[in-house]
Amino acid sequence: MATCRKSAGALATTLVDLYELEFGGKQNGRYRISRKFLHEVAGRRKISDEFLRDVAEEMFEAGFILVDLGTYAAVMNRSLTSNYRHVTKNAVAEILESPVDGEDKKPRRTKPVSTTKRKIAGRKNLDAEGG
Repeated sequence: MATCRKSAGALATTLVDLYELEFGGKQNGRYRISRKFLHEVAGRRKISDEFLRDVAEEMFEAGFILVDLGTYAAVMNRSLTSNYRHVTKNAVAEILESPVDGEDKKPRRTKPVSTTKRKIAGRKNLDAEGG
């Protein structure tokens, strides 16, 4: 692989082109790239945070998201996030709400109970009631 020092725009173009390329058993789509390989693709020994922000900005303009995850970076199409839930004021207020009159906040579940577990629990309750 030829080593030439790429600008932020040129690296962004390369990363977007990789998104469209078939590899890893998929025709195209999101992927992750190791930091070491990112250095090689960029033709740089050092990739500063500022340079990576510039690359991410160029990619965002092209409709993609670059996420720096430390030892690797992830690339995804910006449209993937369009169906994410929107945080509401009520949801934030519920989380930030202080206990009133000494009452403890209701405990938050860290993991939702699956529908299957609820059905099994319901059946056990019916069996215990003789139903």
